[in-house]
Amino acid sequence: MTKNNIMSYSELYAKNNPRIPTPLALILVLFVSLFFIRVLSSSSTPSRANKVALKRLEITNNFPTQVAVFWQTDAKEKGWIVYGESKTDMDSIAFDDRDLQETKGIYLNHYITLKNLEPSKRYFFKIVRDENSVLTDATGEPFSFITPLKDTNTKNLQLTYGKVVESDGQPLENAIVLLSVKSKYLLSTQTKTKGDWLIPINTDIFDSEGKKIPTLTSSDVFILQIISEDNKISTIKANLANVRPLPQTILIGNDYQFLHQESEVLSVSTSQDQEEKKVYDILYPKENAVIPGKTPLIKGLALPNTDIIVLVDSKKTISNRVKTDTEGYWKLTLGENLTPGSYTVTMVAQDEQKKEIKVRRRFSIAKSGEQVLGEASGEPTIITPSPTSTVAPTVPLSVTPTQPVSGSSFKGYILTGTSLLILGAGLLLAF
Repeated sequence: MTKNNIMSYSELYAKNNPRIPTPLALILVLFVSLFFIRVLSSSSTPSRANKVALKRLEITNNFPTQVAVFWQTDAKEKGWIVYGESKTDMDSIAFDDRDLQETKGIYLNHYITLKNLEPSKRYFFKIVRDENSVLTDATGEPFSFITPLKDTNTKNLQLTYGKVVESDGQPLENAIVLLSVKSKYLLSTQTKTKGDWLIPINTDIFDSEGKKIPTLTSSDVFILQIISEDNKISTIKANLANVRPLPQTILIGNDYQFLHQESEVLSVSTSQDQEEKKVYDILYPKENAVIPGKTPLIKGLALPNTDIIVLVDSKKTISNRVKTDTEGYWKLTLGENLTPGSYTVTMVAQDEQKKEIKVRRRFSIAKSGEQVLGEASGEPTIITPSPTSTVAPTVPLSVTPTQPVSGSSFKGYILTGTSLLILGAGLLLAF
C-alpha cells in the first residue's frame, strides 16, 4: 500500500469523525455539570429531620442488662437507635418500644429500651432520624453509657405508682414518666392503656456512668415528670412516703406537691414497713380526695391471703370481692365508670378471730376539666382545690444537646458521584 493511499484513508477518517474543539468541549462539560448540580441541589432541600432539633435526651433505667433511652423532638418523626460496644462498630438496632414489627411510628417523645446488654461495659449509640439523618452529641461523638455490675440488690424492692388522666377524665396512654432523685433523672416508664404506671425503686440505683447513687431516705424529694404525646407536662414533687402510690390521680398539665414527711429509710425491709402500718386500711384514695377520673384505683391492706369485700356506695352500691397478696396488700380497679359526685368506699374484712372489720373512706369524682390539687398526708384530710402552681425541676439534664451536630445525608454522595461521572464523560468526549 502506497503512502498516498494511507493519507487518503486518514483524511477520510478525519472528515467522517470531526472532533469538538477542546475549549468548546470544556465549556460544554462545565455547563452540563452546573446544570445537574443545580437540579440535584434544588431537590435536596433540608429534610424535616435536619430542621427539627433534639430538645432533650435522658439515659434511664440503667440496669446490668438493659437501658432505656428517652429523647424529645420539636415535631413528630420516626426514630431508632444504632448501638454497640465500639464507636466504629455499632451494628445493633433498637426501635421504639411502641413500634410494631413492620411499622415505625412518629413521635414527639421517643422511648427505646436497649436489651441483652453485658454488665459493666460501656456502650455507644447514635440516634437515626427521618431521611437517614444521624444524630450524635454536641462534640460529634456518639452518646454513651456504662452498665452497672450484675450483683445489684433487689431484696428491698419498692414500687412507686399512680394514674394519670386527660382533662375529660379519660386514661392517658403512652405518656412518658420520668423519675429524678439526687439531682438526676434515673428511672422511667410509660403509662398503660388505663393510664396507670409503675416504677420499681431499688436500693441500688445507677446513673448513666454506672455509678451507684447514695441510699434514699425519707427526706429525699422525688421529682416526677409525666409528658404526654401532645407535650402536656405534669410535674410532681413528693417524698418517699407519698410515691407508693401517689395520693391521687394526676390530671395531665397540672402540677402537684406531696411532701408530708415520714421517718423512713428505703433500705428498711417491706416486712418492717408493714409492721409500722395499720393492719386494716384503705391506702388509696385518701380521705376526702377529689379524683379527676371515672375509674379510680382503690388499694388497701388486710391480713395476708384473705378475701375481703369492697363496697362503693353512692346512688347505687358496687360490690367486689378481692384477695390480698402474701403481704396483705390488695387493689381494685372498678369495672364501670363513676359519674361526678361523692362516694364512700368500704372495706369489709375479718381479723384472726373471724371478727368483722370495716374501714371507710370518702372521696369525690371531679367534673370534667375541674382542676384538682392537694397536699398529701398519712391520715384522712380534706384536699381543697387550689390554683395551679408550677414546680420547675431543678435537676440538670443528663445529656442536653441543643442542635443536631452531625446530620449525614446520602444525597451529598449522589450529587458528588453524578458530577464526577459527567465530568469524566466530558473529558473522554473532548480528548
